[in-house]
Amino acid sequence: MPCPILLTLTEKAELVIICGDGYKTMREAANIFNERHPYKQICYSSVHDFLKRKSEGYVPKKSRVLEKEQILKFIQEAPDEKFLLTKVILIFGLAGALRRDELYKLKLDDIEDLGTILIVNVHDTKTKILRKFTITEHLEIYRKYTALRPQKYAEKKLFINYQGGKCTCQIVGINKIGKVPSVIAKYLNLPHAEQYTGHCFRRSSATLLVEAGGDLLTLKNMEVGNPLQWQSII
Repeated sequence: MPCPILLTLTEKAELVIICGDGYKTMREAANIFNERHPYKQICYSSVHDFLKRKSEGYVPKKSRVLEKEQILKFIQEAPDEKFLLTKVILIFGLAGALRRDELYKLKLDDIEDLGTILIVNVHDTKTKILRKFTITEHLEIYRKYTALRPQKYAEKKLFINYQGGKCTCQIVGINKIGKVPSVIAKYLNLPHAEQYTGHCFRRSSATLLVEAGGDLLTLKNMEVGNPLQWQSII
């Protein structure tokens, strides 16, 4: 049965919130709603039809991208005392074309430091496929950041809070990670800095790859998990 007939305005609003919370699938959204409202059982196809009607006329806004010169300028000129964490997130986000949730879930154990190269394994991806990429540039920035971690801090998440030249025992949240591109844009005095969203790194990485001579097959490899090397980009 279609959702508009079954649900009140309040329940429709609740369903929209559930669907938008953590990119849940339509089936998961239906199950969550049914648990909260056992007297109104909806199926995932009803959720699909409901969202399709709600999205009519909607045009998604695409994040702006960072250019290579802008990226290098930020890495080279922004003071580490304030922007060291931001630089590390930037390097990993671009090197692996990572989404903000993939950056948030990265752990120290996912990274192999082989001296002249970092091998990064991305396990919990949106496509459920293991991805692997390498970083060969700006390794000193990553090592400087990890060296500042409190020695007795047991947390394995890669990104922890950094303030005043020190790391503290607090995980960097997914929303803060998503705002990093905007922070970079503001430092560089780029127009419409708020339009550099959490998807900026992924779009910028694809753009830089094409500019470096990549083809459609290489772009496809970003999704299917083939090992990638991005030293030519940054």
